[in-house]
Amino acid sequence: MKPTRREILAATGGSIALAGCLGGGDIDQAAAQGDWQDEPLEDATTGETFTISEIDRPVVIHTFATYCPTCNSHQDGVSDDYEAVSDQVAFVDLTIDDNDSPADLQAHAENNGHEWRFGVAPDGVTSDLVDAFGRTVTISSQSPLIIVCPDGSANTMSKPADIDAILETVEDSCG
Repeated sequence: MKPTRREILAATGGSIALAGCLGGGDIDQAAAQGDWQDEPLEDATTGETFTISEIDRPVVIHTFATYCPTCNSHQDGVSDDYEAVSDQVAFVDLTIDDNDSPADLQAHAENNGHEWRFGVAPDGVTSDLVDAFGRTVTISSQSPLIIVCPDGSANTMSKPADIDAILETVEDSCG
């Protein structure tokens, strides 16, 4: 049985070094291209079910918590330019906090004017993300942005990041 997000967070002791987790460090590409990309997720803002693998353009996954100031800063920066790039890259914010419900995510997105997908990361997806990208994905303020290319390969970058930096990383990662 895979550990829950809460167990993963407890095991990390709340602080993990970022070495090897950002900017394309030691990513396990087999794990990055694993079944988690086919796991059904629910968009808390629309109720739509989707998978990462069915999105037809690069995807930027942001693991976060609604209370995280670093996460909110990143989201605010993306929000300003989202509409201009939404046909080039898809954004998916997945909460890793057991206390954030779909209703909380919907309110968070609406109250802040964020127009992309928001969902609750199922425990299995969180475990798979840890396997592929390291435990920092479970620490909202330190979690990297995960860039998933249409071929399923992945890379990471640190946050907060503006649209230009995200697009540059997407281009470098996905071609």
